[in-house]
Amino acid sequence: MFPKKAQNKALPGNGYRVLQSPFKYPLSNNSSHKELAMDSAIITKVLQIIVALGLLNVWLVRRNKSTSYRGGNASNIVEEFAVYGFSRSFCYAIGTLKVSAAIALLLGLQFPALVIPASALIAALMLGAVSMHAKVQDPISKALPASLMLAMSAAVFFASWCC
Repeated sequence: MFPKKAQNKALPGNGYRVLQSPFKYPLSNNSSHKELAMDSAIITKVLQIIVALGLLNVWLVRRNKSTSYRGGNASNIVEEFAVYGFSRSFCYAIGTLKVSAAIALLLGLQFPALVIPASALIAALMLGAVSMHAKVQDPISKALPASLMLAMSAAVFFASWCC
């Protein structure tokens, strides 16, 4: 686990072997590392926008429209929550959380401190959405959008949390 102490006294420095990086772009090359960091930051911002606009589309634009992704045979979002066994007020509470988190993700483009809590909340809510599709035994295709939103919001969370 730890580097082995070098036996050769002629090695420079502290006497430990220098390990070669397995990456194509070694982290010691500052320009390559900066380019990689910039690429991941751009990808993270694009994912933030996709997740936020997707949620705003579902909850503000298409809430009263039938789609092939609604749970059961629901024709709007309130009916979908009823299929899952939830009330209208619970539907509105979840909608408020999702819309607020989507707005926070968009604001996070300017105020990065909002990104981690917003993406964590969205990931948790999307995990709930996927589990509700499973509960009512929907085909996997109906859970696909929620699954993709879960994956993208988790990616935004981890990219923002660790970097």
